[in-house]
Amino acid sequence: METAQHNSSSVDKAVFTAQSVRDNLKSRDIFRVIFGDYEFNRYFIISILLVWNVCLAGIGVYMGAMSSPGELMLLVFPTMTLLAWILAVQPMKTILKISLFATCADLAVIVFHLI
Repeated sequence: METAQHNSSSVDKAVFTAQSVRDNLKSRDIFRVIFGDYEFNRYFIISILLVWNVCLAGIGVYMGAMSSPGELMLLVFPTMTLLAWILAVQPMKTILKISLFATCADLAVIVFHLI
């Protein structure tokens, strides 16, 4: 009888520990550190992301991506994916990841044409 009580208490401790680890990981989310409660500030963050990514894509096209279909696809597809996911009201964490990828792609094309 004592071993059954001992085992159940150790299981409770393990569940409590797993829950505390999950809570700790949620608080260490990089997007949460940068943007705070990004689900609450959704419309503010989306407006900034749209202006940022569309302007960067436009600068990338201006720098010379019109001459290469591959570069043009590298600029257009992430930007259009971001717009589609925003219109589909997807979770903000996913939108932020797509925006980060689109920004990196835009900056890669811009730096490629500057060099």
